[in-house]
Amino acid sequence: MRGSVRRTTVLLSSLALVAGGTAVTAAPAWAGQDSSIADLRRGLVQWKHDGDKIRVKDTLKDGYWVEGHARRVVNGQMTGRTFIVQARGGHNSEKTSTWDLREGTRVNIRMCYMKGNVEVWCTGWRTGGVA
Repeated sequence: MRGSVRRTTVLLSSLALVAGGTAVTAAPAWAGQDSSIADLRRGLVQWKHDGDKIRVKDTLKDGYWVEGHARRVVNGQMTGRTFIVQARGGHNSEKTSTWDLREGTRVNIRMCYMKGNVEVWCTGWRTGGVA
């Protein structure tokens, strides 16, 4: 009985996450740590520590496109320019770009939906790990 209740709880939690449509994984900022922001309805932004890469993917054919942003973090504050990667090619378009960072640099990421050149909506900034 106890196992059945636990399985039901796990199933309901999983369904709630999928129904909400957005899953955010923000790993602790340790060296060599990847992270991603995935919106099951529209797109994906991933930070890959190996090669200091940001990957952006548009997953929905809806006339919008996805933009990924990354910023350096120094002493707990975001600083410098925003590194921007755009997946503008329509449904299932994807782009990966390399940002040459010094080892140990902390990075935050976010995902934005764009229509034309207008920013429609963005996630909050998430801890993106360390280069």
